[in-house]
Amino acid sequence: MRVFLIVLLVLVLLIALICWSSGVVEFSYWDKELSWCVKYFGIKLLPRGRKDDAAEEDESASDDKKKDKKKKKDEASEEAKDGETPRQKTFLMDKLWRKMMDIVGKLDLAGSGIAALPGPFQKLLRSITWSDIETDILVAGDDAAKTARTFGTLQTAFRLLLCEAQQVIYVKAKRICIACDFIEDESRWNVRFKLKVRVGTVLAAGIWLAWRFVMDSITAKKQLVREKL
Repeated sequence: MRVFLIVLLVLVLLIALICWSSGVVEFSYWDKELSWCVKYFGIKLLPRGRKDDAAEEDESASDDKKKDKKKKKDEASEEAKDGETPRQKTFLMDKLWRKMMDIVGKLDLAGSGIAALPGPFQKLLRSITWSDIETDILVAGDDAAKTARTFGTLQTAFRLLLCEAQQVIYVKAKRICIACDFIEDESRWNVRFKLKVRVGTVLAAGIWLAWRFVMDSITAKKQLVREKL
């Protein structure tokens, strides 16, 4: 009996630990290097590591080929950009602005409708943490008017994005730096952040959804039986 109680206590503590823990997604695009990973209990689950040295050598050779292709692609892209007219560039910035405003508008609607969601889903959203947000963005260009307009667009859109996201999830910024430079020719885009969600809240929302599905199915079957009678 005592052994059974000890085993039961260990299981309860293990389940509580799993439910209280959080899954973490780390994203980084810094110095033109993209990286991401999914962690649980500090253990990296995705992407999986390489298994042997041969795989590492193959990956290294593949990376060299990718870098050569990327270099050629960047050169072609720069040539294409040089051929763009001011009207085309203005159209692209207007399109980017409209896209950002569309995202902000959807977040605004989500924040307004969160109160209408069932309790478990409200807790699920509130358990999501968008933290360690760090940006180092430099908008550069020799055209002062275009650079200033791009800088204002990005700064306003990013501030609105953070403000609206705070209405839905928990947001914690670490360092937000968005600047402009009328002398430099190349812009700089560096962003990194973490997303956390509590496993227990996800399980609770899933159990509630499954329960509602079962109850609705039973109610629908009873209603069909009554209509036949």
